[in-house]
Amino acid sequence: FLDTSTLLCIGNENTLLDCFHSTVGYYQCGSHYADIGIACQDDTTFSPQCENGAIHLVGGSSAYEGRVEYCIGGTWTSICAYPWSWNTSNSLVVCNELGFNTSRATSYFNEYFGYGTAPSLQVLASCTGNETSLFRCRNSDANYDFLSFQTCYDHSYDLGVQCKVLCQEGDVRLFNGTTPAEGRAQFCYNGHWISIYGHPNSRWG
Repeated sequence: FLDTSTLLCIGNENTLLDCFHSTVGYYQCGSHYADIGIACQDDTTFSPQCENGAIHLVGGSSAYEGRVEYCIGGTWTSICAYPWSWNTSNSLVVCNELGFNTSRATSYFNEYFGYGTAPSLQVLASCTGNETSLFRCRNSDANYDFLSFQTCYDHSYDLGVQCKVLCQEGDVRLFNGTTPAEGRAQFCYNGHWISIYGHPNSRWG
């Protein structure tokens, strides 16, 4: 874990590494009873602005997973998919489009992350995994040259994606919360996510 007993932040730093701290490293504490949890409170929404063609993930326990939604006509619309029509490469492109540094992705079907409220669309895509956007993928239907959509009957097959994000030194994440804005605080050190330890008498607050 990262010991916060010598961590001192003003509040305007960009990362924890910018705060005053002693040497960062692994320490054995025997348990996780003092792991720090954080809930971010703000008046702004954590959903990106809905601009036609944009995608985002909702309903997951972190920003890296959730139900895939696509913006069309100013409305976030869930994407439905069947296991036989959607492959892992397609999910990898979703992660790429969201800007995540990942080499693996997992697809979830049957409204695993809940179902959307707007009409659900099936994206006819056949990706290699290297594309930066779903719109750069080939159509899975040989009768079409470009990506196309079909309306789904209901939300039973709403698609979910989990991006296996590579840990980069100094990154911080909130893990296992009920929303992306809360959870156990973890810090990336030497390629591993480590818990942030906060004793009640430490400067953490």
